[in-house]
Amino acid sequence: MRCLWIILIAVLVVAARSESIEVRNLRVINLSELGLKGRIERVRLSPDVQFASVEIRRGLSRFLYVVDLRKRKARAVDPRIDLPAYASWKRSPYRYLLTVEDGEADWYPRLVRGERWLCFTSNGTGDEKDLYLYNVDRHIIVRLTAGSERERFPRWSPDGQSLAFIRQSNKGNELQFYPDADVVFRELESLHYREPFMSALHASALTSSFDNHLVTIKKSRFPVLYYWEGNRPVAVSAMRDRVRHLDESALNWTNQAPMVLFKSADGLPSILGMRRTRPKSHKAKRNYVVRQLAFPATFIGGNSVVGRNRSGHGLAVITRIRKTPEMIPLVFQTPYEDDLDRIRSIDAMTTTVGGEGNYNLLLGFGTSEDDYIMYGKIKPEDIGESVRSKVLVNIGVSGGFARYTGDAGEGDFLPMGGLWLEVQPLPGSAPALELGLEINHVELSGRTLLNKQFSRELWTGSIYLQAGYLFMYTYRPFVRASLGRAILDKQRSDGSRQQTLIYGIGGGMEFVVTPSMQVRVYGVFQYAKKDLDMTMQIPKADSFGRIMVGLNYTLPL
Repeated sequence: MRCLWIILIAVLVVAARSESIEVRNLRVINLSELGLKGRIERVRLSPDVQFASVEIRRGLSRFLYVVDLRKRKARAVDPRIDLPAYASWKRSPYRYLLTVEDGEADWYPRLVRGERWLCFTSNGTGDEKDLYLYNVDRHIIVRLTAGSERERFPRWSPDGQSLAFIRQSNKGNELQFYPDADVVFRELESLHYREPFMSALHASALTSSFDNHLVTIKKSRFPVLYYWEGNRPVAVSAMRDRVRHLDESALNWTNQAPMVLFKSADGLPSILGMRRTRPKSHKAKRNYVVRQLAFPATFIGGNSVVGRNRSGHGLAVITRIRKTPEMIPLVFQTPYEDDLDRIRSIDAMTTTVGGEGNYNLLLGFGTSEDDYIMYGKIKPEDIGESVRSKVLVNIGVSGGFARYTGDAGEGDFLPMGGLWLEVQPLPGSAPALELGLEINHVELSGRTLLNKQFSRELWTGSIYLQAGYLFMYTYRPFVRASLGRAILDKQRSDGSRQQTLIYGIGGGMEFVVTPSMQVRVYGVFQYAKKDLDMTMQIPKADSFGRIMVGLNYTLPL
């Protein structure tokens, strides 16, 4: 009987979940109260879900703002400089002659030294459109391109290692690709420290370096879309609302808002080219589910889409796209729920804290009076998915020299080798913290005070906590504290091996070669609670220092 009740309750829970999903911790911000006048074009969430970029259209002009979701404050992101002949841009005649075009923004997918970066396009004070970077925390705007062409739709790769964009000219469209985004941030840091008060718009050294590293993926006289295959973009030509020459191996997302490319859990496309009124695709069998949603929509998780419900009011989630799709309405406990038919932009960001995950939704919508942004959370389990926090694991090998007190090595440095394994539970934190295990081996050899030759093998194992801070995006000094044991190969009279507790402190420098490979130089001083060789009493080695050089490799767990 009890089993029947359990089954009945489980069925009711599943049925209740399939009826609707509640969006939790809902917050609504009236943009008019923040001084933002106009019509919302597009919204994007920062990687830590603390800020949102908002693109507002007023007449023919489009303006970019960054909204602090916690403090409910907005800041304009405008790269226009003060012209020499005029007191400011607002007092120059260019203000009335040139249409402002700021936007098409995309956040760098992770924090850099605890800071947030936004890549966007702007026409500055001319007709051309260039790429800019904006540091939200230091309010610095840096120009990346300075050509006569129009650069549009910048997008970071999902891992943040690459930047792609469309370059438009009279000859056609080009998909440009910058393969090493870390170089950009190193150049930025170098410029900032050399000339901290330099106008970022005149960073000619950076724009020259950026142009020299660009790779052209595709040229086409038709509009070009692109999706990511790893950290490399793949170009697709779009013509007459149809996507052509499409490779279905690894679809992710595209650059233009009316056209959407997504990747399902099995690596096959689930949405291809969705227009404002109806979905368009030459692969209709892959997209029949999306016909229940209207533009705009966005992809969340590995197998779900959230968008406007075509058959009803408000928003809904389509889950299990590739397997028996299910439409689940979203419930918003807000008086503006009836206005969600006027949704103009949707964005989603996955966040994890201690293994718990959330899908953070950001909505931009308008009423007859004002425009709003609204954000809330959906639990992954509500749509049959799971999100686990990613941690980074470091593995490394080292070699160096150790010097011991007493007569263990006759006062000389002895060769030493070691291995380590580290875990970074919070890879985006600043300073970065690692919890590690290191094992080292050295051969103690020499002569005692009685001129007797000896040879011992010493093994040390230590657990340590290490804190480092990335400097100039290339150098990372760090400090550590450790606790472990030291064991000698010599056995006592009772058959046991001599071992003792050891304490240690140290520090060093890590040189970033690539995002996944680093060279580490460090020194450690360790103190043994007991003499390491109690059987002979001499030589005594109760403390030792070591200088090591190692190679570290980082991989996600």
